[in-house]
Amino acid sequence: VPSLLDSKGVPITQFKLKKINSHDNMKECSICLSNFEKGRYKKVLHCGHEFHKTCIDKWLKTKNTCPLCSEIIEDES
Repeated sequence: VPSLLDSKGVPITQFKLKKINSHDNMKECSICLSNFEKGRYKKVLHCGHEFHKTCIDKWLKTKNTCPLCSEIIEDES
């Protein structure tokens, strides 16, 4: 289990949050396959891949890699 959680088990916010707009190239989250909704936020990993915040936070509780490119996500805390 990666050490990307704080002492209360909450994912560490180390990635950029990006507000979704109609000009975004990525139209859906690759984890849940649901569309990104304009005005909501998505989380951008260091590799540049974007996901719903809740989807990637859940993923990173058990894995330390990007779901798309398998880049290892390092704990920066």
